Amino acid sequence: MKPSMSGFLSLVFLELLAVATITISFSNGSTYVGCLQSERQALLSFKQDLYYSSNRLSTWVDDDDGDCCKWDAVVCSYFTGHVLELHLGNPFSIYSSNIEAYERSMLRGKINSSLLYLKHLVYLDLSYNYFEGVQIPRFLGSMTNLSFSSYLSFAFSGSSPLKDVEVSLIVLSENC
Repeated sequence: MKPSMSGFLSLVFLELLAVATITISFSNGSTYVGCLQSERQALLSFKQDLYYSSNRLSTWVDDDDGDCCKWDAVVCSYFTGHVLELHLGNPFSIYSSNIEAYERSMLRGKINSSLLYLKHLVYLDLSYNYFEGVQIPRFLGSMTNLSFSSYLSFAFSGSSPLKDVEVSLIVLSENC
């Protein structure tokens, strides 16, 4: 007895349907990955070298949930969990009428080399913060995925290590 083509196709269809159902039940229909542990630790190390008087990084905590993709100023890939963007520019401009809020919101300290562990980082904004006397770290020049970097005017001293990196926009200090 020869099996019919329609019977064969029905069997293949049922097998595919079973695999798809199992896949959906295991993934709960969601493809969200969340923060990668190594990148979460890199961000926490980066935060340790900063000081500030506002609560700008208050969501950056080492807790059980610890999904750095849900932290303020962090943008991740929904599918891979890699940190893609850090929006750490001061929300107040130096030209703001509220100079107290501007000063209170400034990040200070040093730029920790733990940023090197963010291999997929394409956007880094540190504008309108205050890193007095701190040179732009040389390691930033090796972060070749950066396509946008914004550094505060009046923040860093020295020259930019990013001259050999293809960068679409760099805002540097007049003191550089």
